[in-house]
Parts: sequence; C-alpha cells; structure tokens
Amino acid sequence: MSRNVLILAATALALTGAGTAHAADWGLPAYQDTIFKPAYPIDYEQPDPLTFEAGVRYWYAMGSHSMSAAGSTFSSADQSHIIEGHLRIDDHSTSSYLKAIAGYAAVIEGTYDVGGGTQTTSSGHIAYAGADFGMQTFGSDQFRLGAFAGYHYWRDNPYMGRAGYMTETGAGASEPNALDIHALRLGLSARSELGNNVDFSVEGAVVPYAWITGTYGAMGIPDFGGYTQGSEVTLNGHLYGAMGEAMIGFRPTQNMLIRAGARAWYLTGQADYEFTMRDPVNPGDAQRYIGQTTGLEYFRWGPVLELTASF
Repeated sequence: MSRNVLILAATALALTGAGTAHAADWGLPAYQDTIFKPAYPIDYEQPDPLTFEAGVRYWYAMGSHSMSAAGSTFSSADQSHIIEGHLRIDDHSTSSYLKAIAGYAAVIEGTYDVGGGTQTTSSGHIAYAGADFGMQTFGSDQFRLGAFAGYHYWRDNPYMGRAGYMTETGAGASEPNALDIHALRLGLSARSELGNNVDFSVEGAVVPYAWITGTYGAMGIPDFGGYTQGSEVTLNGHLYGAMGEAMIGFRPTQNMLIRAGARAWYLTGQADYEFTMRDPVNPGDAQRYIGQTTGLEYFRWGPVLELTASF
C-alpha cells in the first residue's frame, strides 16, 4: 500500500513540474493571460450614459399679429413676460436627446386695432408647449452637430376686444380670441463646450406645416343684405415659417448653469374664416358664409434668461 502511495505522489510532482516548466518556456505564470482577467479597481464605477437638465426661463417676448379679412385689417402688438419650464435628456451612448418646454405669459401689455382705432390691452392668453427629438451625431466631445424633429403648440391671444353678434334666440353674445396653432418643426442644432465652465448652443427650425384653428372673436362683420352678424367668426387654415434660438451658458458650480440668449418665432399663411348672418327680425333665419384671410402673420421674439440644474 505504501508503495502505491509513493508512486501517486511522484506522478503528481512530475505533472506539477511539467506545468511549471511549460509556463516558464513562455516567460509567464501558467494560464495568467489565457483564462483570468485583472479585476476592476475597488472604486471603479460604470459611467451613466444619460444626463439631465431641468430649470426655468424668463422670456421678455415682444409679439405682433396682423390679418386682413372682410374688408378690414386686424392687428396687435405686445410686450409680454413669460415664465417657462424646460427639460432636456441626453443619451451620450447614441448622441441623441429629448427636450421639452412649456411657457405661460404672466403679464401682457400692448395695443390692438380692429378697425376702430388703437386700443390698449393688458390681458389675454399666451401659452405654448412642445417637444423635440434630435441626434447630434457629428463632431467631437467639445462640439456636436445634428438634426431634430418636433411638435410645437402655440396659443398667441392677447386681448383684442369682442365683437357682438345675435344668437338664434335674438339675444346678444360675444367671444374673445381663442386660436390654437399646432406646428411641425424640422431643424438643425449645435452645441459646443468652451472649456469646463462655458457652453454655447444654437438651433434653427423650419416649420413646413402648422394648423391654426379656433375663434377670432374680435372680428366683426358689417350688416349686409338686411342681415346682421349671427355668430362668432372662426378660423381654420395653414401656416408655415421658422423658429430659432441661441444661448450661451456659464457653470458657476458643477450642477448649476446660468444661460442667456434670444429666440424668435415667425409664422405666416392663409386661413378660411366662417360666420353666420341672421335676419334681425327672425333670428332663426340664418345663412353661413365663408371667406379667406390675407396677410395672416404671427411674430414673437426677445431675450431669454435661464437657470438650470444638471445631473
């Protein structure tokens, strides 16, 4: 029995020696580089490909609107103070981003003219919201360039008065302007990191199609054919235009950004306007009419200030 044990022990020592000799021939410990990989450092952490920005903006927005219809010209001009929230998510693994904005005018001051002379206004509704998805696939770590597509909702209705009309019962009524714009945005965007504390971004978009719809309550229709205006005027049409923005930012701390810049939005096009005329003696006797606007335009621009957290 002891003889067999000695034989097994000698065989094991021989095999071990052969393995060591084989490794020595290559100048490496056995199996070090063919099977095992070195471990990550204890403090190693896989970087997150997603970064987020969220914050608020103040836009001093100067707007104007004009339109001709039914033999009259309608126009407005205002200076509005708009508070806006924004969010941006960047996926650095695919060089893509998603951003969203929403804004509302806290104060509106301006003038309007609906054919009876210039009037002042300090009310109404200006609001917007939208989202863009983009890919900035060209450039380097310091400069990225790409394209984006998005949707933009815009309600631009400073108060312009209310035209009275007769209802089916013979009573009087009126409505304010309540027009909504739904726009498609296609554009290019660029972003540059100027060192660790400064960045610059710019974007320009064409709006190949925008749908405008709603009530143009400020529009009055003169009596004709013995009939009087018997409803509010509604608009339904198509616009096109462009939108642009440029911002420069400073990073006072690692997770805070202060930016300043300017933006401009412009849309123009044509819409159908519709209204009802009634017999003032017999209000139930009514006819519907349709016409087309000319010179329909919306323009809004001004400086923007931003305070943003990044994480």
